[in-house]
Order: sequence, then structure tokens, then C-alpha cells
Amino acid sequence: MPSTNSTLAAIFQQMADVNQIIDGNRFKTNAYQKAARVMKELTRDVSAVPPAELTSIEGVGKGLAEKIAEFVETGKIDEHQQMLTDIPAGLLDLLDIPGLGPKGVAQLWREAGVESVADLEKGIADGSLAELKGMGKKKLENLSKGIAFMAKQGGRTHLGRALPLAMAVVETLRELPGVEKIEYAGSLRRGKETIGDIDVLVGAPGSAP
Repeated sequence: MPSTNSTLAAIFQQMADVNQIIDGNRFKTNAYQKAARVMKELTRDVSAVPPAELTSIEGVGKGLAEKIAEFVETGKIDEHQQMLTDIPAGLLDLLDIPGLGPKGVAQLWREAGVESVADLEKGIADGSLAELKGMGKKKLENLSKGIAFMAKQGGRTHLGRALPLAMAVVETLRELPGVEKIEYAGSLRRGKETIGDIDVLVGAPGSAP
């Protein structure tokens, strides 16, 4: 799958997840999920499609076409960036734990103040999370196993988590004097499911000898 499509699929899925966590409009959640599926299933690189022709792609309406065009032109989607400020950053890490979806993350955050994997580990260890509805002994044991599984992955991070970090780094460095071109590269640019590190390529004028 072309890298632009992979990246957009990750962004739209993350928008769907965050919208569920903040208990947003379910129709928007469904729209973001549909957008992610469309990007995953698209066989041609969407960046090569002229903006005026994006709505000719099956499943791409005017609103989605505008977001795709915005990303292709700027490397980000403003609505996505804004949504990420609506939740503690650590909640995105919780989404990587097997068996823990957006609704479970929302419950842990709102009812127990869990904002990170460390918070979750502490709540499991001291037994405080057992008081939450649906968080029985078996569920908490599975979450503990999921955390251990993540730790064995050698520090690799899911694309959906690494992407906004890379975008933030790129946007910060873009403002530095002398930077003419900048973009993230490596496994992130190729749309790999998990990312070991974030590679950033920077183009700047060479210094005269």
C-alpha cells in the first residue's frame, strides 16, 4: 500500500479513536473509520490524484477530499492536530495495549484518572481499578499481559502513536532558520505498522568553504 495512503489511514483511525475517547459524535467516529478503510483499500497513491478528482474515488466525499488535499499539500490535517490536544498524550499509548480499545481507555481516564501506561500498571497493582465496572480480575490480568507483551516488542511504537510525534517534530524544526525542506522518513514514511525510531530528513543550503 502506498505510504501516503498508509499515513492517512493511520491519521483517520486515530481521529476515530480520539473522538470515541472524548465521547464525540458517533457519526463523526463512523466517518473517520470509513475514511481509514477507504485509504487502506485504495490501490493507487492518493497523493498522485489531482485535488479536483478526489471525489471520484469511491467512498471519498467533499469533506474527506478536503482533508486528503490538506495533508498532501501541508503534511498534516489541522483537525487531527487539534483533536490530539483534547486528551492527555499518554492515552494514545494505552490504545496499543491488546484488548484495550477507545471506550476502555475513556473509562479508565474518566473514572480512575489513568493517563498513561504507568498509571494503568499502578492501578492494576494496587487493586484500585478492580472497582470499575467491567474491570474484573480476568480483564485486569489480560491487560497486565498486554503491557508485558508491549514491553517485549523492543520499544517499537504503533504507527498511529508515532505519526503525530513525527509531525510535531517536523513542524517545530520547519521554523528553524535555514530549513528549506523537511519530512519524516524511514519506516514511518513507508507506513509500517510499528515504528522503531523516527527518522527526519532536513534540506538546508550548504555552507561556503
